[in-house]
Amino acid sequence: MHSPWDYQKSPNRATYPADSVWDNALKAKGLYELAKPMAFDLRSSVLGAATTQYSNLGLVAEAQKTPSPLLRDLADVYVVFGPLNRLHSLTPIPDFITPSNLDQANRLLPATMGVSSSAQQMNDSIRRLADDYQNLLNSFQ
Repeated sequence: MHSPWDYQKSPNRATYPADSVWDNALKAKGLYELAKPMAFDLRSSVLGAATTQYSNLGLVAEAQKTPSPLLRDLADVYVVFGPLNRLHSLTPIPDFITPSNLDQANRLLPATMGVSSSAQQMNDSIRRLADDYQNLLNSFQ
């Protein structure tokens, strides 16, 4: 799915997916203005040959002195909902974590990072993660 890729070398620790190949191609074809999702077959599409060089995957490959994986090596289909700066982060459910499900949440949710939290702390953490991701999406031009 079309979303920012983790990349430690960029100022906001994220970059356009597949070295901007998708964004550039969609802009050139005027497809970004469409109001519906699009899916592309990576196995037969030339866009499937896009590299992952500018991502944390690329950094790992560079460190291992191996070629960066191609996009078609990672997935069969690529889904685009629109430009990154028009996407929306998840909307947290207020008070989703309650005293009755707190133990399970502390065990299972990555937001805890292994530290037990109160229901309020957990809900605040989920909201902050959503806000941070929305800010990241908004930073793409």
